[in-house]
Amino acid sequence: MTRLAVILTVLATMAGVSRANILVNPGFETEIGATDWSIHWGTFSRENWNKPPEGKFAGFIKGDWAGDDRGGVIQALAASPETQYTLTAKFYCDNGWQAQTQVLKLEFFDGDGNLLKTFSTDLAKLAEQKWTEKKVFGVSPAGTAKAQVVFEATGVGKAGLLGVDGFDLETTK
Repeated sequence: MTRLAVILTVLATMAGVSRANILVNPGFETEIGATDWSIHWGTFSRENWNKPPEGKFAGFIKGDWAGDDRGGVIQALAASPETQYTLTAKFYCDNGWQAQTQVLKLEFFDGDGNLLKTFSTDLAKLAEQKWTEKKVFGVSPAGTAKAQVVFEATGVGKAGLLGVDGFDLETTK
């Protein structure tokens, strides 16, 4: 580690910045299930395609060639109110991928399951065959009890796929 990296790490720690990823199975290295990506639908699956940037696996939403015109995955977790969250992930598309919507979302809910706030980024302008990092920032509103990380696409075209790997969700106090 360089001297500058050590200094920045110490300063971040002193400033109260958490650098721990609070997501479980962020790179799909184990089979998805009830303890991590408990909700998935459509053509979403865990695969070892296209040289994932972290580990051997990534998650993919396939084009309509796989039998559905949508797909996605959700991980839900406890969240604190009035806290800054930063969500980062790497995305990949190939073979003429198209979709009406393709999005990464960070959603906050109260204890009764009511949606309080959503922060998102559109994934429509990704370079083909290149893993690209995208970020979502948001402060959870008062009353927040739960958060969800959502990766989804609807109205997908006939060709290609959309991949995701290396999810990272961190808090800053």
